[in-house]
Amino acid sequence: MKIKLIFRILFSLCFISTVFSDITDFFSISGDEQLTLQWEFEEGGIDHFDLYYSYDGDPDILVAQLSPMTQSYVHTGVPNDVKLYYQLKGINSTGETLYSSQIIWGKAHPTSVNMTLLGTWDERSSYGDIWGYTDANTGIEYALMCARPEGLSIIDITNEPVEVGFVSATGNNPDAKDVKVYDHYAILIEEHAPAQVIDLSDPTNPNVVSTIEFSGGGAHNCYIDGQYLYAVGHDIDGFEIYDLSNPQSPTLVGQYSSNYYHDLYVRDGIAYAAGIYGEGLDIIDVSNFSQIQLLVNVNYDGSGVHNCWTTEDGNYLIVGDEIGNGPWNRIFDIQDLDNITMVAEIIVDEDATVHNSYVKDNLLYVGHYTEGVRIVDLADPTNPVEIAYYDTYLTNEYGYKGCWAVYPYLESGKLIASDLQSGLLVLEHNPPLGIETPISPEQYSLLQNYPNPFNPITRIEYSISLESFVDLSVFDVSGNFVKTLVNTIQSNGKHSLQWDGTNEMGNKVPSGIYFIKIKTGDFSESRKMILLK
Repeated sequence: MKIKLIFRILFSLCFISTVFSDITDFFSISGDEQLTLQWEFEEGGIDHFDLYYSYDGDPDILVAQLSPMTQSYVHTGVPNDVKLYYQLKGINSTGETLYSSQIIWGKAHPTSVNMTLLGTWDERSSYGDIWGYTDANTGIEYALMCARPEGLSIIDITNEPVEVGFVSATGNNPDAKDVKVYDHYAILIEEHAPAQVIDLSDPTNPNVVSTIEFSGGGAHNCYIDGQYLYAVGHDIDGFEIYDLSNPQSPTLVGQYSSNYYHDLYVRDGIAYAAGIYGEGLDIIDVSNFSQIQLLVNVNYDGSGVHNCWTTEDGNYLIVGDEIGNGPWNRIFDIQDLDNITMVAEIIVDEDATVHNSYVKDNLLYVGHYTEGVRIVDLADPTNPVEIAYYDTYLTNEYGYKGCWAVYPYLESGKLIASDLQSGLLVLEHNPPLGIETPISPEQYSLLQNYPNPFNPITRIEYSISLESFVDLSVFDVSGNFVKTLVNTIQSNGKHSLQWDGTNEMGNKVPSGIYFIKIKTGDFSESRKMILLK
């Protein structure tokens, strides 16, 4: 009897464990007034799924009853920018709940507002910081992309982005973390190895001309002001300054010992150094390298300063807190160093983490991890207003995923952004908010799908200049028809939709190369898509 009782208890415990563990990988992907829910389920014994949602974290409103073979559902007609919570339950034929998923959340919104995706590139494994470079002789613009475990990718963004040059990272644990430009040289910062000074005279044949071994070996971030490189992070105590006027032999010309700085910005002889581990931000006089001195420390409850930049007039300081109590941007009035005050906060989502932010003219360009690229109008720094965004990471979750940084300083006006998972995005800002940029009669375009590669959902955007019949279809690498996505008359303007990796019959297609092809009037264009499972 005791043995039977023990067996029943053990069986019950195993059953309870199964109830809560076999609906896996349950997540949501944002769309305009819709959320796509996906999950994995390999068990049997259920009659159907019940999908519930709520606004308060306790899903109790039945959305749909779904076949036990279903592994995705699109919840349409949901309000944008409102957080919803979901739970999926596996129900047997007698109405009992056999399996329950974790509770997840989702927030519907358009992929972009006042921004256009011009192109993407994702041919390395994972990514870090990004900077821009323009060849003075040819005028060609390049994205310099840190492919963290591999090295530095040099990418021509004239048309569809293409890697034209590459420099390998070094050391036993390669981690290409940051890159900046001096004249026609790139300085590649590595976390665990000396920095590399790279001659970009011929971007297709980059040449390492020297290395810089910092006191801690590697570094985490850098900034270049004029001919001087400021390096911070890793094992560097404070920051070190190197003269790059002879790139073949950079020279240490100054250093400042303090607490750990995670990043640094310099202008007009003043350095703004981010003490990420609760030390706030130091404002430091670096006008004389032999007499570097702290002017003031700016700190506040729960600080975790990762990045900082000033407005063009130098009157306001924008601080990005990556950790601490409230990981978002804060703006400080620094006109009087004896009376520095916080005048505004920029909170996209109070649970979402900000990363790198840069200022150009009166606009703040923010790489906001899971919230993508954000553009904020700083015409009145005490009242910042978001005017555009592009969500580079549509999965609804928080953490260190998504957009690392966006570089806004290219002469063409193109924006280049790095996404940790998806690589390079080339974007265009289309101001102002709420006003569509007119499409010229000659403008037809099919943009590169995003993300690419993808699994299993990708977004496809295209523009047509005149109302016309549109055929948008998917083909495999052999040219065989897979699925029609659009086959109707559409109005002129910009259009977007998703492909979920299924064929015309609704069955999932295997991993591989596919082509999306648009035909309307005399215009036709194709793009290559890569489905990876």
